[in-house]
Order: sequence, then C-alpha cells, then structure tokens
Amino acid sequence: MKLPVIILSIILAIIGLSVTRKRTFDESTMRDYNGLSSFPPHRGSQSYIVMPPSKNLTQIERLHWAENCRQFRLKCKFAEQCCSKRCLKNLKRCTT
Repeated sequence: MKLPVIILSIILAIIGLSVTRKRTFDESTMRDYNGLSSFPPHRGSQSYIVMPPSKNLTQIERLHWAENCRQFRLKCKFAEQCCSKRCLKNLKRCTT
C-alpha cells in the first residue's frame, strides 16, 4: 500500500519540476527585492563635514566670538564660535 503512494508522489514531483519555468537571477532579484532601493543603506564610517563660515554675522559678533571662542570638543552652532573656526555639521562640536 505504501509503495504505490511513494511512486505516485515521486512521479508528481518530477512532473511538477519539469513544468515550472526556470527563473534567471536577474528576474528573481528584481521581483523579490525591487532593485537596490530595498537594501539598507551602507553603514560605513561617517564622513565629517565642516561648516562653512556663516554669512549673517556682523563684524561686532565676529570680534566677540574671536575673543570668547570655544575650545576643542565643545558644542557650537556656527564655525565662528570655535577657536579653530571649524565646527562639525553632524556633531555640532568644535574640531581642530
């Protein structure tokens, strides 16, 4: 009784495998992942961008920040607050 059932299931498996259409790698990638947009962004080292000098400070404000500048690793909102005139955009900290 078990032998005919096994033979029948093997025949159906072989027929099923021969009927299915073979997909190429490109088709399956595009259908399953929607291209590169579905992959997470690269988590490499961050590039630290330095703020440019601000254009809306008066000469008096510039002189004030030159006298009372902030040291390395302190918080800053614009580049002129730092003694080195370099403030990191993403961290909002003075750098050398």
